[in-house]
Order: sequence, then C-alpha cells, then structure tokens
Amino acid sequence: MIDKKDSEPAVVTEPQDKEISVIDLDSDTPVATVQPTTSGAIDTSRKKRKLGTLDGFVDHPMSTAQKNRADRKFLRFVIHANISFVSSENEYLNDFLHDLRPSYDAPHRFPLTHTLLDAEAADVFLREADHLQTSRLLTMLEDGWEDRLKHSIYGTVAAGIDSFPIIMGLNDLTGECGNALKCLDIVVQSLELMGVPEVKNFIALTTDNPTTMQSFRRLFQKKYFWILTFACFLHSLNTLIGDICAYPPMKKIVTKANRTVTFFNGSHYWGGQLQMEAKRLKVTRGLKKNCESRWYALILLCVSVTAPQEPLATTCLRKDAQKKSQGLSQVAPDVLEIVLHTPEFWPLVAQLTRVAKPIVDAIRNCESCQAMLADCMLELICCARTISKMSMEENEDKGFLTHAKETFDRRFKMIATPIHWFALFLHPLCQKLAVSNASAHGPSVDSMIETALTVALQWKWSEGQASQLVTDLKAYSQCKSPFAGGQRNAREWWENLPKTNHESIRKLAIVLASIVPHSGDVERLFSDLGDIQTLRCNSMTVLTMEKTGKICSRLSLISLTVPWAWNCVVGGISSYELYLKARTTTGNGNVIHRKHNHMHTQATPGINAELAKDLKNPITWIPPLDGSGDDETENVVDKAYQELDRVKEDEVPATVTPGSIIDGELVDFDEYARVECGEVVAADEDNMDVVGNQSEGGWSVAQLMQR
Repeated sequence: MIDKKDSEPAVVTEPQDKEISVIDLDSDTPVATVQPTTSGAIDTSRKKRKLGTLDGFVDHPMSTAQKNRADRKFLRFVIHANISFVSSENEYLNDFLHDLRPSYDAPHRFPLTHTLLDAEAADVFLREADHLQTSRLLTMLEDGWEDRLKHSIYGTVAAGIDSFPIIMGLNDLTGECGNALKCLDIVVQSLELMGVPEVKNFIALTTDNPTTMQSFRRLFQKKYFWILTFACFLHSLNTLIGDICAYPPMKKIVTKANRTVTFFNGSHYWGGQLQMEAKRLKVTRGLKKNCESRWYALILLCVSVTAPQEPLATTCLRKDAQKKSQGLSQVAPDVLEIVLHTPEFWPLVAQLTRVAKPIVDAIRNCESCQAMLADCMLELICCARTISKMSMEENEDKGFLTHAKETFDRRFKMIATPIHWFALFLHPLCQKLAVSNASAHGPSVDSMIETALTVALQWKWSEGQASQLVTDLKAYSQCKSPFAGGQRNAREWWENLPKTNHESIRKLAIVLASIVPHSGDVERLFSDLGDIQTLRCNSMTVLTMEKTGKICSRLSLISLTVPWAWNCVVGGISSYELYLKARTTTGNGNVIHRKHNHMHTQATPGINAELAKDLKNPITWIPPLDGSGDDETENVVDKAYQELDRVKEDEVPATVTPGSIIDGELVDFDEYARVECGEVVAADEDNMDVVGNQSEGGWSVAQLMQR
C-alpha cells in the first residue's frame, strides 16, 4: 500500500519580492515584517490561514471615501457618547485606534467641530426637512430654556402622535426682548428654513402657559386661522401639584423633607453611615437628590424620605450623631429635630405623597409621544376618582385633604377645556363617558355639537359640511351605524371608517386624535442639550449646540441596548430608519419600540413601579466634592413656591361653572370603569313604535303604487 504522505510532492515556496506589513497583536510594535516562508513553517501558515484570511492581518491603506466615512462615524460616537471634542486628540485613544487600524488617525478637534460637524448637520437637516415636508397633522411645540452660560434659548419642535420628532431650530434671544412678537418671528423663520412656510402640515400649537406664550398662541392662530392652540397638559398637572402643596402646613413639611435629603446627600460621613444602616435593614430605596424646582421632582423627593424612615431614625439616635465625637461632626440639630422630635412630619409626608401620587402617575402616563387629548382627559378623570375615594388616616391633616379636593376641582375646570371634552367624546370607547352626567352638571351632546361647530366655523367649512357634521354627531352619540363598536386606538378606528357621507366628522376626529397635548419633546430637547453642555463642553456657541443637539436627537431615538441597534448605527442606517425598525414587530409578535399603554393597562403603574426606578434600586450614595451639607438645593423649595406664584399671576381665571368632578357631578365614575376595562359602548335600543300619527284618508295603496 502506498503511503500518500510519502507520495506527495514537496511544496516549494517562491521567495517574495517584498515584505508584507501586518498587525502583530502579540508584539509591542504594531507593525511586524513577514519573511519569506520556509518549508518548515508550512503547517503553521496553513493553520493561520484556517483561522482567518489575509485581509484580517494586512492593513490596507484607506481610500478617501473610507476615511471620510470613518471620520463621520467617529463624530457620531463623540456626539452620542457626549464626550468633549478635544478627547479626539487623546494619545491613548489614538494608540488604541492604531492597534485596530494603524493607517487610521482620528480627526482632531478643529475638523470635528467644523468640516465634519457641518457635513453631518447638513445631512440631518436635509433628512429632517424632507421628513417634515412629507408629514401631516403635526403639532408645533415652543418653549424657552436658560443654559449654563445664561443664554436665553427658544426651541421649536414639530411633533406628532407616535411620530418622529423634528427639531426645527434653536434661537438665542439673549439680550433681546423675548415677547410674543419675537416668538412668532423665530417660529416663522424656522418654518421658512425647513421649507414649510405655508404651515399646511400643522394642525395645532402647544406651549406652556405664561403670559408671553398665551399672547404668542393668539398671534399664531390669528396668522394661521386653522391652528388649534393648547396649554401644555404636563405643565398644568405640575402646577396642580404645586397648588395642592401650597397648603401652609404642607409647605413646612416639604421644606423639612428637602432639608433632610439635602443634609444626608451632602455629608461624606453621615451619608455613608445612613447607607450602611439601610443595607443592614435591607432598605433598597435611597434618598433622591432634587436638582430642579419642579413639583413632580419634589414629590419624588418626599417619596424617597418615607422609605428609609427606620434607617434615618436609627442613625440619628446614635450618640455620635447627637454630639460631636472624636473630631467628627454631628448630624445637624435641625435635621435631628425633624427626624426624631417632629411627630407630625412622617404622617404628613405620607399623606402628601398619597394625595399627589395619582397626579404624578398621570404625568408619567401622558409624557409619551402616543398620548392624545382623550388619554389626558382619561388620566385626569382617573385622578379625580382616586382622590374622591380618599379618607382620613391616623394623624393626618383633615384640612389638607379638603384643600386638595377643592384645588383639584378648581383646576380641573381650568385644564379640561371644551376641546378636551370633545376629544374625549370622539374616542369610540368614551362617547358615553363624556356625556355620562349631562343630567347633572356635566357636558351634554348639545355642548359637544356646539364645540364642533365652533371648530368648523374656525376652519371655514361650508354650511353643508356643518349640517352633515351635526347629523353625524347625533348618530355617533347613539352608536348608530356606521359608528357602532370601537377600539382603543381612536385614530385607527376613525381612519377605517367609510369616507362616504361621513367625511366631516371623520376628518375632525382624526385631527383631534393627532394633536400632541404636551410639550414633552421640546423639554427632552433641552434636557439633551443640558447633557451636552457639560462642564468640559460649556463653551459651545448656540449654533454649534444646535447642530450637536439635532445630530444627538437623531442618534438617540431608540435605546442602543437593543441588540441589533449597534450594527445599524455602525452600518450607516439613519436613526429615522432605526425608529421605523423599532416600531416593527419581532418574530414572537412583540413590538420593540415602547408604546404608551393608555387606559391603565400597565402591569405596575405609578410611583412605586416604573415612575421611580431610580428609587427602587439599591442605595447608591455618591459622596459630594465638599463636606458641607449646604447646597443650592437648600433653596429649591423656595424657588418652587416663587415659580408657582408667578404661574398663578399669569393664569386666566377659569369661568365659574357648577358641578364637582370629585363628587362625580361631571362624569359617571361607573362609566369610567367600563372604559378602563375596554368595553365597547352598546348601541341604544331602537324605538319600535309601530303606531303613526297620520290622519285617516291621507294616502292610499293605489295612489302610491301609481307613482
């Protein structure tokens, strides 16, 4: 038998004319020289070829197109990771990149902030302008913000229900009069720049509610008559919480809660001691450091105080906490007084959080881009039902509960405008709820028709369209065909309705179901800009920050924790495409993009679940840079109450109308329970009266047969 091994011809390797440069991962020097292969190294070479191709070892020179593409991706990383542009010149970063690709040098700060940033910003602008021009039924959002450098910046965003938000522009009004006319000018300029000067893509304008913005909304509606204007729903709920907290004894409680949190978060030693005591007692919720004068955040701060009550008391009872020992400072006397010697503190903090909880839940549930006007009204009615069922508990303040109910009643009538009620009425599951207490003091079908005709007159509809609208609204209120049935997605239900003979009501319902009732998207823009303008990136001009913010907004549309997202970004797919892909379903039918589960279908809603995830995590106390407990957050409560006073001064007094939402005089809470369960409204029974009112001899069979 012949041995194949012995019969194989000897392999002869030809000497190579030139050396091959490869990356040697095991050497200190990134480039090594491969000498001509000898026969003794054939087996080793074959093994290497099995492990990878030669392209995996050889560093090919990058073409100009490859270099530009790599630079653009590097810029996206710098912006999305929120690191300073000067970091691109870091020697360790360049050393790392040279290990990956010796021929690639990262762009320095100047090309990053000029050529590359301009190119990426131009690409984003073209994409967003094209998207804006092809979009319909958008809501314009306008708000102001003060950055770290005390610039007065106004942002304009185009938003839609379950839609990709578009940043239209940032304008620096520092040193200028930021009045209503100026706000109108910057919005008109943004519209012209984005290629939609006629504003036909927009149906509504939503802002917060100071006097300037109230005037701006009137001017904008006067210029573009079809625009419906709204005050931000989330700002209104935030003011509602503040008005409830304006109860004098509760103001003292909020101040004391903030003082307690501020001290322990600002102390090296006692903050750490509290952390260890909490771990020993297995308390996993830490103190929240409030950094803004929003009532939403102040309530979360109060929630964070109630959980570690036992660790706080145990820590404050220590001898070294009440008296200096071994050169260590004691717990501040006023904090000791609050924790140990103020018996009304704990029950009142608990009462405040119990009363404010449903309103904070509503803010959480309505801040998504899927929330419609009807969703906001449902959340508000849910708050009313919850507060109406509240009763006194041990050691609580009866006057505060009465104050909270009266305040909610008064502000409910300010928040729930006729348009809000009408939008609720046009939800296919809620037409009975909206007029459920018409016999008492609630809205009636006639009031809904009046609101609809007011909008039709504003939109300059013909008399024929208005008449058909009235007819359809009456049929809709009785659930007659084709308005029988319903589903949770109101817009989808109305879009599937036949257009023939029902175009007026269908068009009006789709428009109201497409309005964004809050300015959450522009608030998120400012939040992103605040993250961009860090201590190391605080010298940006407003123009540079606008470019960076727009790019970051598109790169941050979805969480990059989704497994496929990294590959999509690196592969050059735009964030809008990522957004669309996130909205598609996976193989098991789940939607990647998070939807707004309205009508309280969440598994665990509220403060103690999704709303305060940071409070549920194990305590993560971060020592401050200095040892003093005094912080600018000490004055946050005073700032919040001062801001509340300014908001109240700017408000237009609500029309005094009879009826109480808390007492169930405006809506039937039993009907709300049906909506909450998602039950479809049953059609009214037909009146089967067979006896007519025609007098004898009026007509005959023969006469009609001859016609």
